[in-house]
Amino acid sequence: MLGYAAVGDAIFFLPVLAGLRRLYPESRVTFLANPSPVSLELIPASGLADDVELARWEGVDEAERRRVNARLLDRGFDGVLLSLSSPAHFFRETLAAARVRVGHCVRLCPPDRLGAVARSLWLAKRALVTGEVSRRLLLNRKVRVGPGPENAVRRNLRLLEALGAGPTEGFAGPELPIPAGARAFAAQALKDRPRHALVGVHLGAPDNPYHKIWPAERFGAVCRRLRDEAGAEPFFVGGPEEAKAVAAARAAAGFEIPSWAGRCRLVETFALLERCGLFLSNDTGLAKAAMALRVPTLTLWGPTDPVELGAWEPVGHRDLRSSIPCSPCVRLGMPRGRKGIDYTDCVHHRCLGELGEGEVFQAAVRAYRGR
Repeated sequence: MLGYAAVGDAIFFLPVLAGLRRLYPESRVTFLANPSPVSLELIPASGLADDVELARWEGVDEAERRRVNARLLDRGFDGVLLSLSSPAHFFRETLAAARVRVGHCVRLCPPDRLGAVARSLWLAKRALVTGEVSRRLLLNRKVRVGPGPENAVRRNLRLLEALGAGPTEGFAGPELPIPAGARAFAAQALKDRPRHALVGVHLGAPDNPYHKIWPAERFGAVCRRLRDEAGAEPFFVGGPEEAKAVAAARAAAGFEIPSWAGRCRLVETFALLERCGLFLSNDTGLAKAAMALRVPTLTLWGPTDPVELGAWEPVGHRDLRSSIPCSPCVRLGMPRGRKGIDYTDCVHHRCLGELGEGEVFQAAVRAYRGR
């Protein structure tokens, strides 16, 4: 398995690993990903891979790329499953040596407004940047990704169908492992707070390249109202890179909201989420974790698509979006729509900017009380 160590991507990929275990119990599964808490904590805790191979493929030179592939070639893989986020061109020697090579291929759709020459240049540039040319040359069992949105869990399960597994509609969604030690940590951390009266909040990193983060100050204002008007007890989770966002949210809230952002391991964060009555977040990996844990969620959406990246089981999960017509504009990192809308050259980011604090608070109260 050639995976990717982003939290959300890995959670969406867990059903594929579970399906491999179910369909091919005698196979030996290696999960290859760049080093992160996902590959160091989540995958080993899941028990769905026999071993985890770590490799950095962002920002490395050609000599290191060759060393990584030489190490993998020594393993002698019979088959490779390639997730949508994994760079086929980096692992081309490894892929070429495997007998079965399964992975997604994306349809490239240039904007209609472009002329013939500009369309050709657009296609060439996008194909090279995304590695789509390598995918189409190297994969011998291609799983086509259409122009319309498809939930990522379902899209990933189609990789198993390409292996000959048959229909996978009845396969379960992601199941997150939570070790006993992580649950003990959460019980100690939240011991003075009533179980399920808690609202977990993930602010997200403010420099997110997809511009999908609602302002931390507005989250802080919503947290204040949740405490004062709904009797909820909010707390923050996330990574160490979100320290400034936590400070800004606390200042806007006017009180010291508890925070475990950057202070615990990923599986311990999952254990904290498990105890929540509501999880409030942007479109982030921890939002997917809350969904997998069957915790009620309210997710704020801007440029990304809740059909593709949201809950695979809608019960207990709510989405909030503005009515701006160009949202969502991100689809697999590509421009979409007849006018070629692209999140990278958006000059307004109104999709999240127009979501007001009152609107988010009311939606959070409905989701919280509806649990």
